Amino acid sequence: MKFASQMCCFVHKRERIFKGPANAMDSVPMLFIESVCALLSRESLKDFKGCRSAVWKVGAKEMSRKAKKVFINVEVLNGSNPPAYRHDKKMSPPGDLQRNRYAQISMLIGPGNQGTKESTNIDGLKPLFAYVNTRYVKELIMSSVHLSDSLFREFFPLSVNSIRICNCTFGADSAFPKWLRRTLRMNSLQELRITSTTVEGRKEDVEEDLIDLSLMHGKRLKIRERFRGRYKRHGFHPDALRRERLCFAF
Repeated sequence: MKFASQMCCFVHKRERIFKGPANAMDSVPMLFIESVCALLSRESLKDFKGCRSAVWKVGAKEMSRKAKKVFINVEVLNGSNPPAYRHDKKMSPPGDLQRNRYAQISMLIGPGNQGTKESTNIDGLKPLFAYVNTRYVKELIMSSVHLSDSLFREFFPLSVNSIRICNCTFGADSAFPKWLRRTLRMNSLQELRITSTTVEGRKEDVEEDLIDLSLMHGKRLKIRERFRGRYKRHGFHPDALRRERLCFAF
């Protein structure tokens, strides 16, 4: 939503630069407008209705119509060493994903049994992550996954709206803290929930990282954390930042 507001301001500033009655932004190629709108949530697209450019209004309306919900399920197989993964291709066939330029993705990463079904290593998921990294991710949900840090070396979507991580464990050399810092810098991120999650061997205070980064970037960010089953709320942000303590083991 903040990104959409910034884009509207950019549109208005550009209009004042050009002389004459013509609306300068109406000459922007539709492909560029589609590329921008494809990265926004449905809520952010609504903000463009207040834009003075007729082309941007039409583009936002068209993207709202074209945008489709896509569900991607990735399983981290229990007891696998090195970690093995399984992608539910019936839910999101690779061919369908590539054809869907305007997907709004909900991605679930959870545990799975090894069994006899086909599985792959992290390299086998690279085509999937390559696709996701060029799309708008509405929500990322990660639950009950342990010591599978290689995922966070490949997963860097252009924008993500909501992240929920529950009952996960990350190793001492985990890429997760660095990934979290990078993700917090996204203008699109509006909600972060981390509960019952452990980062082993960390000397830095990840909890303070969350607070400092959210304040630094002036986000309207909801942060929820949990510590030993007790929930607390504190106001650290003028926009009523909500947070609950997070369990980290150092």
